Amino acid sequence: MPLTYVYSDQDSYDPLARIDGVEAPEIFWFHSQPNGTPEWMTDSEGHVCWEGVNSAWGKLMRESETQVSGYSQNLRMQGQYLDRETGLHYNLFRYYDPDCGRFTQQDPIGLAGGINLYQYAPNALGWVDPWGLSRCQNEWNGFQSKSRGVFKTRADASKAYKLWKNQDWQSLESFMGAGVWPPNRGFIKATPITLKPGTKIDRYGGRIDNGTFSDRGTFVSPAGASFESRALPLDTLDKPYKTYEVIAPVHADAGPAIPWFDQPGGGTQYELSKSISQLLAENKIREI
Repeated sequence: MPLTYVYSDQDSYDPLARIDGVEAPEIFWFHSQPNGTPEWMTDSEGHVCWEGVNSAWGKLMRESETQVSGYSQNLRMQGQYLDRETGLHYNLFRYYDPDCGRFTQQDPIGLAGGINLYQYAPNALGWVDPWGLSRCQNEWNGFQSKSRGVFKTRADASKAYKLWKNQDWQSLESFMGAGVWPPNRGFIKATPITLKPGTKIDRYGGRIDNGTFSDRGTFVSPAGASFESRALPLDTLDKPYKTYEVIAPVHADAGPAIPWFDQPGGGTQYELSKSISQLLAENKIREI
């Protein structure tokens, strides 16, 4: 009886479902951790038929089957299939040992995969290596992290993720609803950076209470960026506008803004590690 696996999208190894059989197929649905490791499998009626508890580096600590499907659940971290005789995970080009969180063979692409020829990834939550060749960041995990609290269900998050990944911004904004801010913190793609002293940034935001200005916001743009490139609501223009200079290194995420609120977006935005008010108090930025 053939087993067919269905994944969350064509570029992912995050399992969505398993189909057992052809003439009278049974469908089992995966419920996975953010890094794509299955935790449960449910049948078409939503009953849990398999549950597994894994270590941080993918070792199956224990499992239980409440419904016998005839076939074991052997998928592990993305791209991995458990060999139950050895306890190793088949990872296409190499075998992975979950006891030590490393591959058992050297990287076949040499130093192109990193200086540690046996390393799986810096961590097993934010990174994956589905082919056993070169680690990459887990976009789905990153999207969920940057969209925490935005979606009511995993299904909603999954649909939004697919629209975001395909850069179908019009459909994504329609799905999110009128007036709702974009997911993924408004980034098309975010990269961690450090803003160096001398960098000039600006922002619409903050408030004045009893003559004292305060701003708990964390989003800024390169000084002088057009309003349209920031993809902000029009009423943002009514808020205070201020320009700042970085005077001590400031950590931030940087990337282009998702087109939103009938604005083209695409301009660089920074999400600072601390609020404007905090950075002013710590003398890491100054108003100019």
